[in-house]
Amino acid sequence: MIKTMDLFITIDLGSSAIKVLYATEKEQLPKYLSLEPEVIAVPKQSLERYRDAGADYSFVGIGDKYYAVGKLARECFSASNNLSMVKSEYAVPRILAAIWSAIGRHDLGRSKIKVFVNCLLPFGELRDREQIESKLASAIADFDTP
Repeated sequence: MIKTMDLFITIDLGSSAIKVLYATEKEQLPKYLSLEPEVIAVPKQSLERYRDAGADYSFVGIGDKYYAVGKLARECFSASNNLSMVKSEYAVPRILAAIWSAIGRHDLGRSKIKVFVNCLLPFGELRDREQIESKLASAIADFDTP
């Protein structure tokens, strides 16, 4: 039987790092993780060799679009952190990479996971909230990651 787990996650898509607080329903205190902020769109074939590379290398496939995130984007695809880029532009791949990283730190086997997401946005980007929420809702149901 497949067990169900709740994952509570708060994400700050900051320019210096993607900062994440997360907890499951069984944990008393949240845990923290940080991902490097770089994101770059890459062909799916370029990512296959990193599928078993471990939690340090995050990538996300949404439909037919694939993104290297964090350390993988910076070290293997020469992505740089564009400080003038609107955070909401790559918010969904970053959020999904954060969710995958949090899940990867637990031995969940084939669990069904219900995710509760909070995302901090700069004041000037709050107008993008509904667009991000809509894209995330459709992407989270079926995304590819290591």
